[in-house]
Amino acid sequence: MKYNNPIPSEIIELFTQRLMLTEDDTILEVGCGEGALLEYIAERYRCGGVALDIDKKATVKARERLNRLNSTIEVVDKAFDEYTFAQDTFSHAICIGSSHAFGGVGEAVEAMFRALSKKIQEGRYLLVGVGYWKQEPPAEYLEKTGLQAEELRSLPELIELASSHGLEAVSMVRASEQDWDLFESFHWHKWSKQNPERDMSTWRNAYIQWGKETMGFVLFLLEKKKG
Repeated sequence: MKYNNPIPSEIIELFTQRLMLTEDDTILEVGCGEGALLEYIAERYRCGGVALDIDKKATVKARERLNRLNSTIEVVDKAFDEYTFAQDTFSHAICIGSSHAFGGVGEAVEAMFRALSKKIQEGRYLLVGVGYWKQEPPAEYLEKTGLQAEELRSLPELIELASSHGLEAVSMVRASEQDWDLFESFHWHKWSKQNPERDMSTWRNAYIQWGKETMGFVLFLLEKKKG
């Protein structure tokens, strides 16, 4: 999984192209991981910016990728609320699968919209990927996985929440069942190899019985409204 989420890489790259980046633009990515998307952006658009992630092993790899390209994107191993930004706003912001960087259960997604809407310029874009509930999660599913109902919102709730922070959804793509199956089963295999003592069967069985119909993942392109 090139960008470590269930949206196909070609779709993420297509949405990135819609940002119409130039060398004069600056981007902010929260939860950059090992920098795969940053590498794609830096190689094609030569823009500057800042990328944050608290995983120091991941940021080392991200820096290596960007250094090979002589990129001016700065990679910082700090949390969003711990970093002092040298500039008030960016041309665009990206946060795919990392809303947890903005808060705890029930508050992270809204906190992400609130914080990042303040960091981008009017008429520019936020590229964000988040989980959502396709339907009300069954109690058995929550019990087996340890998830909480307030962790995610429905798709209409996400669009309304983004709008309340001045962000209009101009495009979206949901992960398909096949996308989810590939992403989930990839991680079952990876986790079982890395942690042979860990029993993945409970999570796997919960996904098969309830998760496929209950949890989704969506990629949004959100425009910051003017005024």
